[in-house]
Amino acid sequence: MYTLFITPFLLVFPDVYQTCEPKESFDRNDCAFKTESQKHLNKIEMAIDIIMFIDILLNFVKKTRAHKELKTIGINYLSGYFVFDVIATIPELFMGETKEFYYLKLARMVHIYKLTYPLQMMLGCALQKYSKKRQNDLTSFAGLILYVVYTSHLMACIWLIFGMFEDCNG
Repeated sequence: MYTLFITPFLLVFPDVYQTCEPKESFDRNDCAFKTESQKHLNKIEMAIDIIMFIDILLNFVKKTRAHKELKTIGINYLSGYFVFDVIATIPELFMGETKEFYYLKLARMVHIYKLTYPLQMMLGCALQKYSKKRQNDLTSFAGLILYVVYTSHLMACIWLIFGMFEDCNG
C-alpha cells in the first residue's frame, strides 16, 4: 500500500525524496540529503525494496491450490509478475535509491489488487456477526470506494505532472 500511494507522489514532487547537490566530482549516485525527512524517506524506501526483494525470492516457493510443486510454482511466477517485480525492485536497490530510476517503481502498480487486503481483513473481523453474503457485499463496496480514492490519487498525480510539463513548455 505504501508504494502504491507514495510512488506517484514522489514522481510528481521529486525534491521531497532526494535533492542532489553537484560536487567537484559529481557522480549520479553521490547525492547529498538536505533534510532529515529525506534521509528517513530514503531509509524507508530501502527497507521496502529489501522486503520486496525477499518477497520475490519467497514467491518461488509459495504454494497455491493450483501449484503445489516447486517447478510449477516457479514457472507460474516467472510467467506472471516476476518481470514487473524485478524491474520495480532490483535497479533501485542496487543503484543506491537514486531518483533517476525511481519511475521504475511504477511497475509495482500491477499489484493494485493487494490494496484492499488490509481492508478486507479488518472488515472480516468487524462484520463477523453478519452473514457471509452481507460481509462480501460490504467488503466489495468498501473496496470499490478505496479503488475510487486510489484512482483519484493517480489522476491528480498525472494532472500535476502534465501541468508541470505545460508550465515548462509554455
